[in-house]
Amino acid sequence: MREELVEILTCPCCLGSLEVYPLIVENKEIKAGTLSCRKCGSNFEIRDYIPSFISSELVDKDTINDAYYWGNYYQILFKFGIMNFVDVREPYAFFNIPSKRLRLIRFEDRMKLNKNFGILDCKVFQNDEFFLCINNHVVNDRLHQGSRVLELGAGSGWFSLELKRKGYNVIGVDPSFNALKVGKTYALSKGLYVEYINASATQDIFREEVFDGIFAFHALHHISNFERLIKLIRKWLKQGGLISIYEPRTSYFMFKILNIALSLLPHIILAIKGEPRNRFPLPRGSSANEGVSTEKIDSLSSVFRPLIMERFISCFDKIPSLLYFLSGSEKMLYISAILFNNFARVLKRFLPGDFVYMCLEKTGS
Repeated sequence: MREELVEILTCPCCLGSLEVYPLIVENKEIKAGTLSCRKCGSNFEIRDYIPSFISSELVDKDTINDAYYWGNYYQILFKFGIMNFVDVREPYAFFNIPSKRLRLIRFEDRMKLNKNFGILDCKVFQNDEFFLCINNHVVNDRLHQGSRVLELGAGSGWFSLELKRKGYNVIGVDPSFNALKVGKTYALSKGLYVEYINASATQDIFREEVFDGIFAFHALHHISNFERLIKLIRKWLKQGGLISIYEPRTSYFMFKILNIALSLLPHIILAIKGEPRNRFPLPRGSSANEGVSTEKIDSLSSVFRPLIMERFISCFDKIPSLLYFLSGSEKMLYISAILFNNFARVLKRFLPGDFVYMCLEKTGS
């Protein structure tokens, strides 16, 4: 972290001011040191450039377990060279298809597909829907180079990197230190300055009205105390500031069944063909807080003024990548993506959609 970050931080125990005591400074950042509260005397460690406010006394057990799950998840992907979860511009790997033939798709080709064919309703490549969160007309008009923005649930940091590439002053928060360490190490290797803070989204660690925008991507549905989260977003965001999020919004039963079936299909096909499988030793099951507040996502639109609200159906996302893997044909990928994108677009007229994009504005007191 850089020393000036302390100017917008507060102690999560008493909301007092913090002082920073550097021990090791490298790359113009504090690699190791301590943050100390002037009011209550609490101390918080800085290690590997990341200040940490996580402890069993300050954060609930499920959040800590959730953080452990995702930290382990991202470290394993990183170890196996699956880099698009660290930097979305790295070639996309279909790691969800458990074959030793790991096909890669370049970032430029993915963006060309999305741009030329308007692939939004059926996202072909996981995480490519980030483009909607960052580059819509409201975000582009309201936020500018140097705007200070916060990402909640930064994970391994790829979304924060994209915000940085737009020229924003970026701070990413996540309860998983191991995930953030992967992201920080990668950002430093690319010469990009992004602040990462190891904290829960419901810890009050920032002063009032310090952010021009707050972003979240597949993150808020992990936060159990959603009412407190909303309160803190209102506190941290400036008047007229933006909230840009892409989140699951419903546990619609049909979507759940279809997602399970499509997840199992590659395993069945590979077993029938007798093809050797590449088993990534990813954590099994779901994380502790997975989906704990999915049904509350829509409530944000009653607290903040909606500027954009767009629903999506994601249950067909796996089909184009599966067909591409089986055929090896990019033409098959593009055709199936267009087909299922248009099908999802028609279907969402009659069904609620399982994902939502919201761009909201803070108004009032």
